[in-house]
Parts: sequence; C-alpha cells; structure tokens
Amino acid sequence: MITMLISLGYVTGAEVGLLGWAVCASMYFGMCLAFAANRTPQGFHRIWDYFLVAELLVDLSWCLLYYFPEGYRNMGLGGIAGALLWPAVLLAAGAIATAKNRAE
Repeated sequence: MITMLISLGYVTGAEVGLLGWAVCASMYFGMCLAFAANRTPQGFHRIWDYFLVAELLVDLSWCLLYYFPEGYRNMGLGGIAGALLWPAVLLAAGAIATAKNRAE
C-alpha cells in the first residue's frame, strides 16, 4: 500500500491500483473469516499477521520492480504482471494462515 500511495503523485491511474489493493484486502479478510478457525481471537491475530507479512513482501517487491534504482520506471503493459503479485501472495498467505489455524 505504501508503494501505491507513493505512486499517486507519479502515476496516472494509480487510484485504480489503490482501489484494487482495497478490494483484494477486503476479499482476503472476507474469505479468511468465512472459516470458523479464523474467527477466534488467536485465529484473527494470525490472519492479520500474515496479511502484514504479505503486504511487506509485496511492497518491497513493487519498490524494487517499479522504483529501483533511479525512481519511477514506466513498464507499460508489462507492469501489470507486478500488480498481480498482490492477489497471489494474499491467496497464499490466507491459505497458510487458515491451515495453521485449523491445525490448532
């Protein structure tokens, strides 16, 4: 999200990316909370922690992909592949957190 907020000043249409981030985050919590194991205090804490780890990993990846080494780099349509990293990492984080919560 931090990368998306920074992009608001540099990228035309970054608002759409921020909206996509919010939609993916909402879907993550909605799908995770659909399972009873994730609705306990410890379960919710775990899905929150995994969400933050996913956010950190994706933000660092986006910074390296779009801003390293000299500032914003317009990749054209190829940049869409980096945007798909967010839902993929959230899906993995949700699956791992749910599996760990079910195991306990």
